[in-house]
Amino acid sequence: MNQDDNILFTSREIGSVTINNRFVRSATYENAANTDGSIGEEYIRIYKKLSRGEIGLIITGMIHTSDDGRSYDRQAGLHSDAMIEGFSVMNEMVHKNGSKIFAQLCHGGRQTMVHGIRPPAPSAGRPDMTYRVYPRVMSQREILSAIQGFAAGAKRAQKAGFDGIQIHAAHGYLISQFLSPYFNRRHDEWGGSPEKRFRLLKRVYEAMRETVGSEYPLTVKINIEDHTPRPGLTLQETTGHIQRLVDLGINAIEISCGTISFSMFNLCITWSASSKAKLVYSSIAQPLI
Repeated sequence: MNQDDNILFTSREIGSVTINNRFVRSATYENAANTDGSIGEEYIRIYKKLSRGEIGLIITGMIHTSDDGRSYDRQAGLHSDAMIEGFSVMNEMVHKNGSKIFAQLCHGGRQTMVHGIRPPAPSAGRPDMTYRVYPRVMSQREILSAIQGFAAGAKRAQKAGFDGIQIHAAHGYLISQFLSPYFNRRHDEWGGSPEKRFRLLKRVYEAMRETVGSEYPLTVKINIEDHTPRPGLTLQETTGHIQRLVDLGINAIEISCGTISFSMFNLCITWSASSKAKLVYSSIAQPLI
């Protein structure tokens, strides 16, 4: 084993949390929660196996923070206090097995398969071949409500014993939609320039930070390329967003590519924006350098 291999088995800090090794399980959707968003044995069994594998940090599949932000029928939720107990049981087990675990919080926006929802989005649009819905334009009130939903979900995650949070701002879900010039065609305070498209993510981070305190780890997953039919988020624009996140105080950044609606996923190369934020590779279990 050479020196580069040895570092994979050493500890690393993400904010106030120490990870036992550099291996991170990136989020993958489980489709194992109950229909009300609560979790039971089927969901917990997945994380029991992962934590027994001695992965330093486990990031959950996406957890919705509001009823209108649900993407799938069996998606886990932290949209009410009733959801906390199940996650508390799971997290206690994960910690006993030696892993740390972050909750990935998400609002689906236009990407939903839940029947009966005409989903909110930054802009209206035609159906795509994956979700086949007609998204509607979010009002100012709905945007502010979504921000508060993220903050409330973050507080519930903290109460449930998660070690930190990953904000899902990739893969074409709501925050990703606001970041992307392909999905976001607004010309108000929430769109029209990179800085304005970044505003939703900024406000979500600030609302979470105010809710969970200065020491609790907050991280983000963000696209560096949307691969949409017309130009969307690109590496050049994401570079600016990553610097803004670092300036805000984000504790770690994971980069990815693609949207579920149009391009599924494309493999991307890890790169570092700043030594202040650790960068995590987008894959199932990859090293945190």
